Amino acid sequence: MNNTKQLNITEIAEFYGLHRDTVRNRLRREGIEPVTKIKNTPLYDIAEVEPLFYESETRNLQPGYDPDELPPKDRKDWYQSENERLKFQQACKELIPAKDVRDTNVVMMKTLVAFFESLPDKMERTRLFTPDQLDLLEQQCDQFRAQLHQKLMTCYD
Repeated sequence: MNNTKQLNITEIAEFYGLHRDTVRNRLRREGIEPVTKIKNTPLYDIAEVEPLFYESETRNLQPGYDPDELPPKDRKDWYQSENERLKFQQACKELIPAKDVRDTNVVMMKTLVAFFESLPDKMERTRLFTPDQLDLLEQQCDQFRAQLHQKLMTCYD
């Protein structure tokens, strides 16, 4: 007794929600032959056909592939999965929106610059520094601020 399930092209197309021509083309491309014919209708073994419609065409992609070069269905699936991954990472606080990062950086930089701008004045009030030392401290603070500005400009170019 034969325990395998056999379907014709129309049944396969209905089961997977595809057009008959798509099913026929995939069967031809993969070289799958019908196991039998009933009234001139070819029947295919479902166990042999199933991997064609459940496995993605992206299964053999090389590292560094371009998703824009994928077949339309796989490209749509890839972009949908990426959008879902980004939403999940954002919900788990693994991904921080760029606006939040910029706002935090602005607050940190303003605090840092304010400290270095006021440091020579604070040291002058303590009267522990000589005028030459205060000038040197002010030059170093100005130099640090200039380096910080230069570094920030190269980061955001």
